[in-house]
Parts: sequence; C-alpha cells; structure tokens
Amino acid sequence: MKKEIKHYLAQWQAIYDGKPWYGPSLLTVLQGLDAEAAYWKPRPGAHSIIELLHHVLCWRRHLVQRLSGNLGFSVELNSPEDWTAHEAVSEKQWEEMVKELEGNQQEIARLLNGKQDAFLEEDSGKGGITFRERLEGTIQHDLYHLGQMAMLKALRRKTGL
Repeated sequence: MKKEIKHYLAQWQAIYDGKPWYGPSLLTVLQGLDAEAAYWKPRPGAHSIIELLHHVLCWRRHLVQRLSGNLGFSVELNSPEDWTAHEAVSEKQWEEMVKELEGNQQEIARLLNGKQDAFLEEDSGKGGITFRERLEGTIQHDLYHLGQMAMLKALRRKTGL
C-alpha cells in the first residue's frame, strides 16, 4: 500500500511548486530573483536567500542519500558543507542552484514512488530515526527556511531594491 507515501509526495510537491495553504511554494519565492537579489542580506551577518537555499539543498541531498540506501551518509551540523557563506555569485551559479533544486525534487519523488508505506517505519540509519520521522523533519526544515526566504524577498522589495 502507498497511501501514506502518496501523502508525503503530495506534501513535497506542494512545498516545491504547489499552492500550499500557508503561503507561497519554493519556486514561487525563488521566481523572479536574480543572483543579486538572492545574495542580498538585510544586515551583515544575516543569511541570504542563496545561503538558505544552499542549506535546504544540503539536507535534501542528505535525504536522497538515505532514501537511496546510503544509511551511513551524514552532514556535520553547522559545517561549511551545511552553511556555506556565499559571496556574490554569478547568474549562472544561481541558475544552477535552482536547477539542482528541481533535480532534487524529481529524485525525491522518484525514490518515494518506489517505496511502500511499510518503508516509513524502517530505521533511516541513525539513532532509531524512522524514515517517517526523517521525511517529516525534512519537510518541516524546508518550510521553516522557505518562510525565511519569503520574508527576505518581501523585505528586499519593501526597501525598494
């Protein structure tokens, strides 16, 4: 049976490019941004949209590795891999990040489509965390940072940039 898997797939799709009830999707927030806008920070020391997207992608890559069976894969929290301080980036680099998000979204959907609901209760490779908990945690993580990106985009617009 795949009733719960279908539920998670629907959530992933809504976050990515759907019309979730809580606000804009990732693609909606990223739409219309160029590299300069994605790098903009409201103050020194704050994260930019590009840094937040890099961080989201890091943990989505982590999920793909675990869903693919690489249960030993890990990312060190707060490491340069997790949080990369981006200086100004080119349009090409920005477009590549957005394209990576698209590919990652497709890979998550492909991997989940190959699973049955019982898979959700399996250990995902660290500390007894099930795949259900890992999926829910990654969804919550995406939503948290999506909200930050949406606020940064709105704040930049309010400053007239």
